[in-house]
Amino acid sequence: MPTYSGPPPSIDSGMWVGASGFSGAMAPLVLEGTLVLEFVDQRANKVVWGGSVTEKFDTDKTTESLKRVDKAIAKLLSKFPPEKKK
Repeated sequence: MPTYSGPPPSIDSGMWVGASGFSGAMAPLVLEGTLVLEFVDQRANKVVWGGSVTEKFDTDKTTESLKRVDKAIAKLLSKFPPEKKK
């Protein structure tokens, strides 16, 4: 049994709008997003590496938008792991 609440996804749900589509009660559509990654050393309780990437979305060109997001994440993670300090 699923533990989430809410309606099940509909067959025609879109990745940008979810199962129920747009409604007047929803927040405005956001065309830009930021992903923040932080890797934490649990023993030391401190961030050992962090980075962020921001990308714009085009709701009419979802495939192209996802490709740009993938490239941005790959570029961000290319800087991980951090160089060891001497």
